[in-house]
Amino acid sequence: KAKAMSFAAITVLRDLFPEQEDLYREVMETRLGYAMEDDGSLAAEIGIDAAEDMLALRFDDGANQAGGYADTTGYTPVNPSPLEINDITRWTRENVPLDPEDGNSEQTFLTPHWLEVEGFGLPKNADGSTDFSAVLPVAPKPFFTEAFEGSTLDLDAQDITLSQAVTIDGTTYAAGDTIAVSRALIGTVINPEFIEQAEEVIDYSANLTDEEKIIAEFMEDGGGTAFPPGTFMAFAQYVSARDDHSLDQDAKMFLSMSNAVMDAGIATWQAKVEYDYARPVRVIRDLGELGLIGELGVDENTGEAG
Repeated sequence: KAKAMSFAAITVLRDLFPEQEDLYREVMETRLGYAMEDDGSLAAEIGIDAAEDMLALRFDDGANQAGGYADTTGYTPVNPSPLEINDITRWTRENVPLDPEDGNSEQTFLTPHWLEVEGFGLPKNADGSTDFSAVLPVAPKPFFTEAFEGSTLDLDAQDITLSQAVTIDGTTYAAGDTIAVSRALIGTVINPEFIEQAEEVIDYSANLTDEEKIIAEFMEDGGGTAFPPGTFMAFAQYVSARDDHSLDQDAKMFLSMSNAVMDAGIATWQAKVEYDYARPVRVIRDLGELGLIGELGVDENTGEAG
């Protein structure tokens, strides 16, 4: 069983990460004592055959492996850059680091086509496509109240063009009028729930314990790591070692874990594309610039007023 699994693993890994041949040799030959190629044994034949069958199913699974996993949907963000935001509620490219004046590179929306990837246990529609209705989270909050959903916000000018008439602080404005953004509009024109969700994130961030900050750093899993799916597989490895699993137990556990993580990723990316929603860090900055959250003051560390 171990030999069959090892040949299955190296067959898949060579397809996905061909540049890691030296590492595969270290594991197969030095650690495990197996040949690098099919040695004619039944175990090797079974492992290679199983891997090739699985790879054949996955070559055309919607991930666009042949095209380097590049987007196949033609996704274009509503907000072209952090300096050109057309809709405060929509996803925005960010500079890395965050401040655009530093001239740093802009992020891209990674793999917006991932919702098209063939899942393992996700429900299906009659035509074979994935039915996301049971896993799509509740829609995020809009910036405008329902009555004023046709209004528009100009972040640069810090004003709103109204979709209908409204009276604010005793002054009546007609549909089509442009008025300055202020906190007086919250609850009538501006949706208070949009403001509240940003303040909730700020509250969490401001009150993190040292342990919670370390957990957040650990789970960030940025570039150069195995990313969150790899982290969860590492947790499974820990459980296997802790509980002294047999190969049979590990086969079941890793089958369940890896496919659950895969389905979660597909469903998450579908929700990300479905709502195309703004990042909290971007919204919080924008709301602060608009004067809708926070209080005017002077930063005690930098002396900066704002």
